[in-house]
Amino acid sequence: MPDQSIPNCYSMVMRSAKLTPAAACPTRLANLVWMMVGELQSRSVQLNHITRKVPVRVKKRSMARRLRRFMDNGAVQMRTWYEATARQRVAAASVDGQICLLIDVPAILC
Repeated sequence: MPDQSIPNCYSMVMRSAKLTPAAACPTRLANLVWMMVGELQSRSVQLNHITRKVPVRVKKRSMARRLRRFMDNGAVQMRTWYEATARQRVAAASVDGQICLLIDVPAILC
């Protein structure tokens, strides 16, 4: 995916996030959207990188805590909620030929 401005990225993510169960709760929807925008803009899944790209008027440490609490919430089902966006991006990749994947896996110790 080519680099996008944060407003354009936000709009794209919001459109797909509105198709998720997160849309039923405004705060969960906002957290999901900012998490995804931060991941896309930072090209990272690390919270400290994500929060640097979230343009909100709070301290980055506060935003990191907010996103960590969001992910730890038992009612939040990230895999299910990300599915709508993943399907949309795969469909777009069939048109423009590119897809951006961010994969977070635990390190394997030898």
